[in-house]
Amino acid sequence: MGLGHSFSEKGVMQNFNDIKKLTEDRFPTTYSVAQILRVETMHRVTDVYGPTVYSRYGDLSVSNPVFDSQEQVYNLFFEELDAAIIQLVSDKNNDQLANFDFAYSGNVSNWIRFANTLRLRLAMRIANVNPQKAKLEGEKSINHPEGLLISNSQNFIVNGGATHPLTVFNSSWNDTRMNASMESFLVGYNDPRGDILFQNSEVTPGKLKGIRSGMPLLNQYSDEISQKEDYTPFSKLGKMFDADENPTTSITLMTAAEAYFLQAEAALRGWSGAGDAQSNYETGIQISFEQANAPNSNEYILNDTSTPSDYIDPVNPNHNITKQTSLTVAWDAGDDQETKLEKIITQK
Repeated sequence: MGLGHSFSEKGVMQNFNDIKKLTEDRFPTTYSVAQILRVETMHRVTDVYGPTVYSRYGDLSVSNPVFDSQEQVYNLFFEELDAAIIQLVSDKNNDQLANFDFAYSGNVSNWIRFANTLRLRLAMRIANVNPQKAKLEGEKSINHPEGLLISNSQNFIVNGGATHPLTVFNSSWNDTRMNASMESFLVGYNDPRGDILFQNSEVTPGKLKGIRSGMPLLNQYSDEISQKEDYTPFSKLGKMFDADENPTTSITLMTAAEAYFLQAEAALRGWSGAGDAQSNYETGIQISFEQANAPNSNEYILNDTSTPSDYIDPVNPNHNITKQTSLTVAWDAGDDQETKLEKIITQK
């Protein structure tokens, strides 16, 4: 199993079981928050690995781990989020979490909004394989009285004070650089967020430059380290993840912008209460710009001419590739369903 799978099981799953023993009966609201956090973590694991040890984790009555299918795990996610939300709604004035809640400082209403948005995310991820179940779960969140994340002040951000993992990958290890697809969209659209999310490269001074993902060891290199040295000067992540630039210690795991894009997609699918697809789409972009402190969001939203740029690898021209889509940013009511969906997913 991969490192992420191992960490999630040994860390998150074991910690959850420990918290469950201490809180399920005596402190049900704290237990509900733990349920939400487990779903937030483990949905990433099953989305990568598929079947995973979940419902019978820690069961000592079996000699070998029992894997649940991804469908089984998702159904349990929905059940657990339902139960957690019901408990939190019944105890919104509880202040048990205030002194050790690194995300919402004990604001139970924000935990409910986060859980609703998480449930909507999960619902959208099964929309093509189980549209009826997806619609049922998605509409629960969209129409819930407490609602979804609606502003950046409600983003799910862990403010633990520890070094951000992306800062380690970006600066200490030099193992993370801008992806070529990000360059194609950000540069092609002249997106003001580009210079915030990434830094100009050294290989193309004054410009953003990404790397094609999944590159094998190329013939002209004797080993991976020498190849890496040629690509290290490509665009690093933004200054917020640069060890030399007072990097952030806040870890963002869900945003209001995503909530609006999810609602835009829900509107396309005809889910009740989702509102207008275009309005949600454009609000999602606006909120994303505000989150990044980027200017000129209105101009960007109305841009109906710019398209992604072709990719040029200044080190190995064999990796050059033409743009994979001619999609523009501006919403066009005349576009077909798939084009509208592609626009939403591109911005999300």
